[in-house]
Amino acid sequence: MKILHLFNTYLPKTQTWAFNLLRFTPEVEVFIGAYRFLPNSWWDDRFTAVSGSLPKRIVGFKEKVAYRILNEEQRAKRRRRKQRQLIDKIWAPAITANEIDLVHVHFANVGWEFLELKRQTGIPYVVSFYGMDYEYIPYHKPAFINRYKELLKEADAIFCEGPHGKKILIDRYGAGPDKVKVVPLGVEVDKIPFYERLKQSGQLRLVQIASFVEKKGHEYSIRALANAQTTCPNIELTLVGKGPLLEDLKKLVTDLGIEEKVAFVPFIDYATLSVFLLDFDVFIHPSCYSAERDCEGGAPVVLLDAQATGLPVIATYHCDIPAEVVDGKTGLLVQEKDVPALTEAIAEFYAMDSVTYQGYARRARTHVKECFSVSENANRNLKLYQQIIR
Repeated sequence: MKILHLFNTYLPKTQTWAFNLLRFTPEVEVFIGAYRFLPNSWWDDRFTAVSGSLPKRIVGFKEKVAYRILNEEQRAKRRRRKQRQLIDKIWAPAITANEIDLVHVHFANVGWEFLELKRQTGIPYVVSFYGMDYEYIPYHKPAFINRYKELLKEADAIFCEGPHGKKILIDRYGAGPDKVKVVPLGVEVDKIPFYERLKQSGQLRLVQIASFVEKKGHEYSIRALANAQTTCPNIELTLVGKGPLLEDLKKLVTDLGIEEKVAFVPFIDYATLSVFLLDFDVFIHPSCYSAERDCEGGAPVVLLDAQATGLPVIATYHCDIPAEVVDGKTGLLVQEKDVPALTEAIAEFYAMDSVTYQGYARRARTHVKECFSVSENANRNLKLYQQIIR
């Protein structure tokens, strides 16, 4: 089976899950097309770039500046020209030349932009929704509401990560229930070591790994820590990531007078993630809707990485997080932006004895192994591909 995967950008460092999904889908020859390829990105020698070779660089600085000074209408025209060039000169010919069986487009806005490829070739067409494409893009560009309805009608299948995402697609955009397929993302559980951490009552080392954007809820992690530290003195929080809210979050830490309790780390290589997590007791990730309707859509895959190492999670009832983190079993869940409830969850883990904590840790590992193995979920992809092609 030959599958052409289309992306806007292949592949940001935070989208390891996409790389794993592609390389673990069995019996599939993977072809990849994108507006641009990032250098030194996730790549496998078994993949084929449909342009004939893997591009080596990002768009140059002068080209970026020239693009930024265009108004929105000019940008849209330029992007449409690029779309047609990609379809007519690269992707449609590649589909014919390589006898591609199915096109899988990643992120809904990209899926709509390349519907012409399906119309032109008649090839089975699958689109995956992930996060910002659910509500953030239509919020900022209302034209995408009708575009999504068009996409959901013409695509052969729509993939999403969990039941919450499926409900949005059905209720908000009128997707046919049978067309929307739930395909959870996963991790390489067998390659992630399980650590039996020596957590004692009266200590807590929290960690959050996420881009510094509103929907990740860093503000609430910080405020809850500030509240908890008055009764839980032996506590600390490490925030790992980059993003536009970094300086605002540092200022919040200073304003709350908890500089000694909070550390900022810019980046962790995914290859060393499990070792890095060994130094912590609980992973915290209070995701929420942003003011501009950005959301997780599904759930952050890093929650699976953390639990696979035996790290319990404090998170929120947001999107499909309750499918990844089982409240009272593998972690504790609270409502979005509820600082008092988040503070209580932190205090509960702070006071937790070793035996109770180890129960959370073991259940976390088992849950990921049984429900979120990337090889199992990629095999589910394969079966869906086969059904769609038939």
